This record gives sequence, C-alpha cells and structure tokens, in this order.
Amino acid sequence: MKERWAIPAEGPEREALYRRCYALARETAARILRGTGSREDAEECAADALAELFARPQRYDAARASLEAYVRVLSRSRALDCRRRLLARPQLPLQEEICPVPAPSEGQKELLQELVASLGPQERALFTLKYLYGYNTREIARCLHISDSAVTTRGSRLKKKLAALVEQLEGEGER
Repeated sequence: MKERWAIPAEGPEREALYRRCYALARETAARILRGTGSREDAEECAADALAELFARPQRYDAARASLEAYVRVLSRSRALDCRRRLLARPQLPLQEEICPVPAPSEGQKELLQELVASLGPQERALFTLKYLYGYNTREIARCLHISDSAVTTRGSRLKKKLAALVEQLEGEGER
C-alpha cells in the first residue's frame, strides 16, 4: 500500500515535503512537455502544481489517493495546459534575417532593471507575463485573477508609465 503523506501547514516538514514532491511534479511535467516545452516550462508547471497543493491543502483527500498520485495529477494538468498554450502559439524561428535585433547594451539592461524595480507588484507581474513570457490578454487575466478588459487597461497605463519613466531616467542621465 502506498504511503499517505500529511500536508504540514509550515516549517521544515513543509519544506521537506516540497522538495520531495517537486522532483516528482517536475518529472511528470517534463515527460508531458517533451518535444514542445523547455526545462523551464516543466519547472514552472511543477512549481504551479505545488503552489496549488499548499494553497488549497483541503482539496487533497488521503482516502481517495496517495499524495504522490495527487501531485502527479496537479502537475499533469499544469503541463497539459502549458503544452496546449505552446502548441497554439505560432512559433517563428528567430533568425537574423527575420528578426535583426541587436543585443541590449549594459546601459539598456541597467535602465530596464531600474524600470522594472520601480513598478508595483501588480504592474511588475503584468510586465513579466506580457513582455518576458509573451502571454496574451486572456492568459494574463487568468494568472492575475482580473478581467480581460482590466488587463488591457492596465497594460495601456503601464506602457504610458514606462514611457514617462524612460524619458525621466534618460533626462537624468543627460545632466
């Protein structure tokens, strides 16, 4: 019979359980994403699955299945969602002829780090999901638990704010 694990509220037991389950969740996600997703995608799916486990421990019913099976189901669900998202998004090869984008200079990297650091948590999350992960409006809305129109509005405000911050920081650099 499979071992039944309790989900501790916090402390070293919780950390040990996280480490124990993380490898299992990552392995499950990696198997599903093989050929479509990256290692980082599998790690993100595993982290999301465990975040849900610890956010809603009452959903786990030890009488129905082992915690190992429950973690695998959570990870499988996240990985399948990720796989569908990756397959739905058209992938263009980033060759120099198609997308000739020069590497950012050190000054540009520092400027971007300053800009992102100056944003609030919600703005930073929106920026990261949209511009670093390439999520669309609906995906961002789902992640941030807000409406599609709120994502559009906040995204528009964020662009204006970033443009103003760039001007401000560039103005300070010229002095």
